[in-house]
Amino acid sequence: MKAPLWANPYADDAEPLAPDSAQQNLSVLKAVALIGCFVGDSPGATLSELARRTGMNVSTAYRMLRTLTHTGVLIRLPNEDRYVPGPMLMAMSCTLMSQEGYAREMGILQELATATGGRAGLGFRAGTCVAILFAAGTEDRARSGYRPGERLNLQCTALGKAILSAQPRPALQMARALGPLQPMTPHSLTEPEALAEAIETARTCGYALSRNETRIGVLDIAVPLPDSGSATGTRLALGVQFAVAAFDPRQEGAIAAALKEAAQQLAGRLDLLPF
Repeated sequence: MKAPLWANPYADDAEPLAPDSAQQNLSVLKAVALIGCFVGDSPGATLSELARRTGMNVSTAYRMLRTLTHTGVLIRLPNEDRYVPGPMLMAMSCTLMSQEGYAREMGILQELATATGGRAGLGFRAGTCVAILFAAGTEDRARSGYRPGERLNLQCTALGKAILSAQPRPALQMARALGPLQPMTPHSLTEPEALAEAIETARTCGYALSRNETRIGVLDIAVPLPDSGSATGTRLALGVQFAVAAFDPRQEGAIAAALKEAAQQLAGRLDLLPF
C-alpha cells in the first residue's frame, strides 16, 4: 500500500504526481509533508525527528519550519526544541472539533458569552503571543471580538496576562524574559515594570483586564485555567471581550465570577490538546 503524498512526498512508496501536476510547487509539497507529521496522536516533534520523517535535510526542514511557525501553522514551544500544531491549524479544525469531540467545551463558551453579553474565547500561549483556539458569541459581536486563529501579543490582552499570572516565576523576571514588548495600540504595555504590575494585580484579583490594548474600543477580562498540578503553570486562559462603550464596570466582579466558574468546568477537559 502506497503512503499518502503528504506523509513524505519523497518516499519511494508515495503516490506519484499526476502528469498534469508536474509543475507542482516543491516547497508546498515539503510544507505539506511537515504538516502531515502532526496527524494522529503525536505530542509534537523535534527538528531532527521531522527531518528524518520527511526525508529532508535538517537545514531545509529548519527553513520550512521557520515559515510555518511565522504564519501560525505550527508553533515551537518556548524553551523546547519541539513543534506542535499552531493556531492556524487549530482554527481550521475548530468546526470539526466542535462537532466531533469538543461540543461540550464549545457549549460552555457559548453559555459564558450568553451570560456575560460578550464574546467568549479560549486562548493558549504561543511564544510571546496568545493564539485564540475557540470562540463563541453572536456574529455582530464577533467583528470586534476574539477570532479563532488570531494571535495577540501576550502583554496586550487579558488572556496573556492571566496566563502569566498563573506561572510560578517572579512577575518582573517573566516580563523581562519576553524581550522587547511590541505594542498593538498606543495603550499597550511596553515596559516590563508595567507588565509585572499588571501580572501582580491579576494574581491578587484572580483575573486580568486589558482596555484598548489590542484594539481601540475593545476590553477583555480573563482568568487562567486550572493547571492540573503542572510545575510550570497553565498555558490556557478563558476570556470575555466587550466593546468598551457597552461595558458596565459595575458588572466586572460578576463577569470575573462567571469566568472562574466556566474555567472550572473546562478544567481537565482539554488535556488532549498538544500544548
